[in-house]
Amino acid sequence: MSEASVGKNAPKVQTRRRHAFAGFSAQECCVIGATQLLVHGFKAITLIRQDSDFLTFYASAFRARLGESMYFVGRNHNPPHFHALVSPLTYLPPAAAWLAWTVLSALVALAVVRWVMRASSMDWTPRARWILAACLLNAAATQATLRLGQVSWIVGALVTGAWIAARNQRWRSAGMWAGTAIAVKPFLLVLLALMIVRRQWRAAAWAIGACIVMLTAGGLAFGWNNFEDWIRVLRTPPATEYFQHLLNASLMGFASRAGFPIPAAAAASAIVLLATAWRLRLIDEDRAWLLVLVAGLLASPLGHMYYAPIFLGPIVVLIHEQRLRLRPWCIALFMFPPIGQTPFAMAPWLNLSFGSVYMWALLGLWLSVLLARESVPSATSSQAHSGFGAPVNNAA
Repeated sequence: MSEASVGKNAPKVQTRRRHAFAGFSAQECCVIGATQLLVHGFKAITLIRQDSDFLTFYASAFRARLGESMYFVGRNHNPPHFHALVSPLTYLPPAAAWLAWTVLSALVALAVVRWVMRASSMDWTPRARWILAACLLNAAATQATLRLGQVSWIVGALVTGAWIAARNQRWRSAGMWAGTAIAVKPFLLVLLALMIVRRQWRAAAWAIGACIVMLTAGGLAFGWNNFEDWIRVLRTPPATEYFQHLLNASLMGFASRAGFPIPAAAAASAIVLLATAWRLRLIDEDRAWLLVLVAGLLASPLGHMYYAPIFLGPIVVLIHEQRLRLRPWCIALFMFPPIGQTPFAMAPWLNLSFGSVYMWALLGLWLSVLLARESVPSATSSQAHSGFGAPVNNAA
């Protein structure tokens, strides 16, 4: 083959390499992800009375509207004030209410993604936008949230607002956003620990105040008896099936699937939290938030993968600005489809590998952030950067 023909064909090969993702272009991956979401949406609306977290929220809010106890239906870990979002939907049939809830979640998700993209200091090329869309549509967290009707994107919006305010040193706003998030999901108390370790006292004070206000408002609006029932639910050890569920990405979930003693998992969780606290004061704001949020999921007894939107902001910005490098296998684990626990429970090695895939994903991400050296991309590397987390090969 002549040199002229090689030079003529080289740009085509480069273009294909730029747009390839495991053999597919980003646009093709978006189609694949959208198709999976349609399947999960169909399952969710047809099986809403059999397997739906949203129906639990709906039933609790409906009982509250009737003046009955909210926490005798299913296993609802959400505080009373959360149900103010769901209460208006109880005037609709369950399927219509789920559809309205899903539309609301989708709108919030779009807003969160827009905030995150605007937070980055680097421009977003069309290629970068397609890759980000492909990752989000194929992410297990996105698909599980749709399938179960979870509250993930709403919680993600609260945490993203706190992160954006913190990285801009707006401590009052950061504290108010974070305190509201903590009042919805107590495992986010790691955010308060983050502020204390980094000596962001004003943010910590506002977070405590916002959390108290939200919890008090819930007790006043829905009754203190329901508030006490919610505390009782939080104190009750989760059932085995909750621990062993495929979506439980926590260390305790892994230990339960492996048959290891829970105290050993609790000790491992404590080590993760202590190592995180040691690193927090040595790294920048984005890395600190990503590290503490991932550690919170690993250490929480029920750190389900569908809560991954809480760390969407810092991970996207760090990768897009080339301040964090993740192994392809780690990214791929977050895309593993949430197909259920049954196929992997039949063999121990399957249960600890594929059945614990999301724990390995979180652990790999946590170690990557914990051990990574901070670096600022040079001007040359920034110019060579074509988009979301992937440099362009500019070789002639």
